[in-house]
Amino acid sequence: HTLEWLARPAPEDGVIYAVARDATERIRVERRLEMREKRERAILDNTPSLIRVKDLEGRYEFVNQLFATTFGVTPEDVVGKTPHEAFPRAIADLLTREDGQAAATRSTVVHDVVLFGDEPRTYLTTKVPLMDHRGVPYALASVSTDISDELAAREADQQLFIAEAVQSKLYPARPPQLPGFDVAGSARPAARLC
Repeated sequence: HTLEWLARPAPEDGVIYAVARDATERIRVERRLEMREKRERAILDNTPSLIRVKDLEGRYEFVNQLFATTFGVTPEDVVGKTPHEAFPRAIADLLTREDGQAAATRSTVVHDVVLFGDEPRTYLTTKVPLMDHRGVPYALASVSTDISDELAAREADQQLFIAEAVQSKLYPARPPQLPGFDVAGSARPAARLC
């Protein structure tokens, strides 16, 4: 058991009055909460999405490590600040786009194109208000997943499909007829042979 003591000396009587309170359960609950917080932080910091939570005034309450790394900041640089206090205007505008709609509709999905250096990246962002026990919003959570590589792969597949269609029109509809020979052929894109 863990006891918390509150003591008060009474020098005129030559005694100390003390009261002990059993704090075992409170400390056990605090440790469980601390472990949960560490576990959830580890999960959020190791997910492949940018995660952030803002209060209703637009100040960051939480950002995961990928968000911080992506924007070249530390979580401490942005927590307690609004996007416009923490980032250049163009990025801040992008990070706050559709916030009001998400709070009003209970969920919003946004496609964001962000330019990092010379390379544009496309993110699929879901914004969801967080509700208290009465169903009243108290914060807005955003989860952004980088879909740039998926979009590039789809575009490459589409370009390959178009190229196949164009090339197939260049080939003869039937093999040539040569007496004494069986003629056959096929064409396959090199990218699909691997």
